[in-house]
Amino acid sequence: MLKNITPGTELWDIRYGWGRVIEVPGTKDTLWVEFSGKISAIPYTLDGKTSKTDLNPVLFTQELNLSNL
Repeated sequence: MLKNITPGTELWDIRYGWGRVIEVPGTKDTLWVEFSGKISAIPYTLDGKTSKTDLNPVLFTQELNLSNL
């Protein structure tokens, strides 16, 4: 599971804009994030970076927690 990422954490995606994490599965490599009412699956790797897919990557801060912005 990603450090400091919990349901409610806000993330920025270069394609969709601001989104809010809905679910952080502990055994899978996908975050479920809501962007403007639409829920999207965002893949990531264990180092906290998004995996290489056709989705635009989510831009994480160093601490992977943007909820204080």
